[in-house]
Amino acid sequence: MKYFALGLFLFQILIVYPASAYFYVTQELPKIECKICYQYSFYSEKNLAQEIEGIWKSNFYDKAFYLNYLKSALNNYQLDENKLSYIEKITFKIIYKNNTKVKNIFAEKYDISNNYYFSNEFLKYYNHLLPQPQILIQYILYSIQGILRAEELANGYFKLLKNESLNLDSNGILELGFNLAHAPKSFIYDLLKYAQLKKLSFNETVALSRFQKGVSVFLSQSSYQNFVLKSDKFLGRAGVIFVTSKSVADKIIKLNSKKEIENFLGLAEGTFASGLVKYNLPFSFDYCPALPHDKTIGRNAKFILGGFTSGNIPELVFYNVPKYDIIKVEYIK
Repeated sequence: MKYFALGLFLFQILIVYPASAYFYVTQELPKIECKICYQYSFYSEKNLAQEIEGIWKSNFYDKAFYLNYLKSALNNYQLDENKLSYIEKITFKIIYKNNTKVKNIFAEKYDISNNYYFSNEFLKYYNHLLPQPQILIQYILYSIQGILRAEELANGYFKLLKNESLNLDSNGILELGFNLAHAPKSFIYDLLKYAQLKKLSFNETVALSRFQKGVSVFLSQSSYQNFVLKSDKFLGRAGVIFVTSKSVADKIIKLNSKKEIENFLGLAEGTFASGLVKYNLPFSFDYCPALPHDKTIGRNAKFILGGFTSGNIPELVFYNVPKYDIIKVEYIK
C-alpha cells in the first residue's frame, strides 16, 4: 500500500502538477499580515493542527520522500535570498539540512518584526507545491515563529534546545514551536523555568507543552467515589493522578463506546462498567507535572513509557492536586 501511495503521489506530480501550474502562476496573491496565524495560506491554527496530525498518523507518511520532493521543487526555482524573510530562510535550511542541530540553524541576532507573511519570492515556490507538502511548509513556518517568539519572551530557549536536532518527525522541536506559537506569555516563561529547575529532558519539555490549555481525568464512577469524593485533601492514589489534555479528552468523550474510550486511554476492558466520570483541571506547574515512569503509582499492565497511552493519547501525571481545584465534572452513563 505504501508503494501504491508513492505511485499516486508521483502521478500527481507528473500529470496533475503541470496542468495546474498555469493556474497558480497567473494568480496574484497579495501579502497579508496576520501575526503568527497564516490566514492567507488557507489554514487557521486549529485546522493546521488537524491537517498535520492527519499526516503524522497516515500509514503512507514517508519523511525522506517528502523532503526529497520539497528539495526538488526548490531546485526548480532560482529564488533571490535577499527577498526572503528570515523565517523563510530558516525553513529552507531545515529542508536542506534535516537533522541539523538548533545551534547551527538560528542566528544569534534576528528580526522577525515584519516577517509575518509570505514574501512574493517565497510564493514562487510555495504556490507550486502539492497540498500535503504545502501543509508541511506551513507547519514549519508556524513552528519557527513559535520558537522565535518563545526566545523573545523568555530568553533561554535557544540555549535549552541548542543540541537538539530539527527534523520533520512528529514529536520534536517543530511540535514544541507549534505549541508555543500562541501560548500565553506566562506559560512560555514558566515552562522554561520549570524545565531548567527540574532539568527536564527535551522530550519531557515537549510533552508538557501539549497540556497548556488544561487537562482532563477519566475515572470509573466507583473510582471517582473512592479517590475524589472520599479523599480528604488530594486527588488520586497517594496524591498521584494520570491526566490527558482537555482538547483530546473533549474529542474522545464524544465516542459512543466506552470500550473505545478505554482503548484510547490504555485501560482494561470493563474499566468503566460502573459508569464513566470525566473532570477537568487547570494546568499548573504547582502540580509538579511529569511523564509517568515504570514505577509510577497507578500505572497498569498496558502502561508504556514516552508520554502517550497505548492508545496514543498524550498523558502526564500530577502530584498532590487539591480536590477543590476541579473545574467541571461530567457523568456519562
